[in-house]
Amino acid sequence: MNIRFWLVLVLGSVLVAPAACVLAVRYHEQRLIDQDPIRYDKFEMILDGMTQNQVEELLGCPSGNYGGTSVGTKMTAGTPGDHCRHWQGPRGTITVIFRDGKVWMRQLMRLVAPNLYSDGPT
Repeated sequence: MNIRFWLVLVLGSVLVAPAACVLAVRYHEQRLIDQDPIRYDKFEMILDGMTQNQVEELLGCPSGNYGGTSVGTKMTAGTPGDHCRHWQGPRGTITVIFRDGKVWMRQLMRLVAPNLYSDGPT
């Protein structure tokens, strides 16, 4: 075999392998995002005084980890009636603190570009 064959083979491998890796990672990320049940675009509609059931209905699922990175938050301040709930997914984490069964505080931590937060046409 001649040197031209080996040169084309090596250069082709150097160019194709990284592209294939990038495509595989992008595919995996998109698959996680597509499977994310959390409706992040509804975050602004969470109002003080809402119950946990109302928040769950608004966000489309109960609190839990849906493929996101665990935030490991432990509430160290507040009153005995406070409880903290997390909705963790590949696009971010929504944290809601309930005081006496009603929304008292909320936070959204985004993990990817904001254009991925749209849940599509409504």
